[in-house]
Amino acid sequence: EVPSSYSTDSISISHIGYEPQKIKISDIGNEKRVIFLKESAYILPEVEISSNDDEWFKILNKCRSLNIKQKNIYRAKAFYSIESTKDDLPLEVVECFYNADVNGFNVKDLAFKNGKLFLNKSESGWRTINASETYKRFDVFQETDLFPSSILCFGLSGMKKRFNVEMEFTEDLYKVFFSPKDKNGAYFSGYIFIDRYDYSLKQIEYFTDNATIYPFLPLYPDDSISKVSLSINETFADNGGFVLPELVRYDYSFDYYSRRYGVLHKVESKSFLYLYDYGESFVDPLFDFYADPTDYRKISLIPYNDVFWKQNYK
Repeated sequence: EVPSSYSTDSISISHIGYEPQKIKISDIGNEKRVIFLKESAYILPEVEISSNDDEWFKILNKCRSLNIKQKNIYRAKAFYSIESTKDDLPLEVVECFYNADVNGFNVKDLAFKNGKLFLNKSESGWRTINASETYKRFDVFQETDLFPSSILCFGLSGMKKRFNVEMEFTEDLYKVFFSPKDKNGAYFSGYIFIDRYDYSLKQIEYFTDNATIYPFLPLYPDDSISKVSLSINETFADNGGFVLPELVRYDYSFDYYSRRYGVLHKVESKSFLYLYDYGESFVDPLFDFYADPTDYRKISLIPYNDVFWKQNYK
């Protein structure tokens, strides 16, 4: 029995798969009543999921074909930093400013402006003396002898032959995950973010835990390097209608065996190169280096400029 105080109210009845129905209590009264709901005919949209669909490879190939044509040289300012550890103990911190020449999506040259370094005196034998060189040797669209290859290094048939792909997409971006079919350490896995409208690159993330191609050499011929992990993360931004590198991160780690002392060490480094103020540059030093010295050598040859760092280091 429903109290009279509720006679002006209504009851809403619903169930999954049926249309909801609202009934006034006054229409029910105090009699028993069976209420029937009308079935709701709702069909879920079809969703197709594929990890190797030709369409995904075609999107990647179109991105590569359009962006590889960008070959103009652009000048920008650049800031570089690397921090290294051995067995979790700090080894070094190196920070430098450069004038960078960017060719399309790749850094082609870094002209040293000024730098500084901080060293652990107890680890005098360990240095990444020329790590900035790796930024000039990496190519988004071409294979090199220093890094594992990514899917963007190959044409359509090469992509299909060497990699598996999966894709997600939002209103603005394609997000492609790729992984190599051959796990021999010669290829990266990773993510590629592509603009859905003009197929420009927005970001790449490459990684491998068992690299067999890498830009490292042991200090002594009898020493060895193993278990190399590499990670490259590069973001791109629009600069006057052209998509150009903005931030490049290289992280790596490896086991280093010193045969001389019979000791195994874990070496890790985290570095980045930030490119900014495209179209501008620092005033170059007034002399040329007699050769192409390492980062450490350049820092020792050009005196530290305190005024310059206070104006530019943020």
